[in-house]
Amino acid sequence: MTFKDPDFPASTSRAPALAAPDTLTRFRLWFAETMKLSARLIRRIRRDGLLNTVKTLLWLLRPVVWNLYRLESLTAPPCSPGLEVRHGLVALRRLRKGHALLPDEFYHDGRTGFRECFTATLDGELAGIIWVREGRQGSRWLELGERQVEIGCLLVLPTKRNRGVARQLYWHAAANSLRAGAKDILAVIAADNVPSKRAAEAVGFRSVASIRRPALWGPRFSVCQQDLDAQNLKHS
Repeated sequence: MTFKDPDFPASTSRAPALAAPDTLTRFRLWFAETMKLSARLIRRIRRDGLLNTVKTLLWLLRPVVWNLYRLESLTAPPCSPGLEVRHGLVALRRLRKGHALLPDEFYHDGRTGFRECFTATLDGELAGIIWVREGRQGSRWLELGERQVEIGCLLVLPTKRNRGVARQLYWHAAANSLRAGAKDILAVIAADNVPSKRAAEAVGFRSVASIRRPALWGPRFSVCQQDLDAQNLKHS
C-alpha cells in the first residue's frame, strides 16, 4: 500500500470571480461544522464536567500512533443471544430517545462525510454504534477516494462490553458497504485500543500501516489501491 500527502493548490494573490460561490460554500460548511462542534463541546461539559473535558481535549491534541486497517476478507462472527444490530439514522434517533447525554459517537448524524450508522442493542437496551464515512472530507485521517469508505467512530457502552457487540458492528458496516459498491474498506484504530483491533481482525480487517498524528488536527493521507508493504507515516 502506498501513501502520499494530498495535493494542495498553490495560493494566488488574486482569486478569479468564479471562485466566489465556492468560497461562500466553504464558509457555510465551516460555520455549520463550528456550530456542531460547539454543541458537542457543551454536551460533553454537561456530561463529563469542565475539568474532564479539558483533559480529554488535551489528549486529543497530543500526537499518538494509529493503526490503519484494510478489509482483506469478510467473516461473519457468532452473534450473542439478545444482540440486535439496526441500520440507519431513523433507528439511531429512535434509540436516542429516553437517553440523556450519551457519548459523542451517538450524535454524528448531520456531520460532513458521515454516511450511515449501525446501532446495536442487547436485550432491547442500547449497546453500541459504528459509522461509515466517505468523501474527501469524510475522514479525520484519510482523504477517501471514489468507492473508498472508512468504518469507525465505534463505541460500545461500558456495561455492554465483552459480548461481541463490536465484532457485529464491524461486520454489519463492512457487509453493507460491500453491497453498496465499496471497493476499499478501511478503519483507523488507536494503537493502544486492543479490544477494537481484535474485533476488526475477527471479521477480516488486517493492519497495513501506522500513522502518527493528533486525533483532532493533522494531515489527511491518500491511500493508493496498490497492495504494497505497510509503511509508517509520521506527522512532525
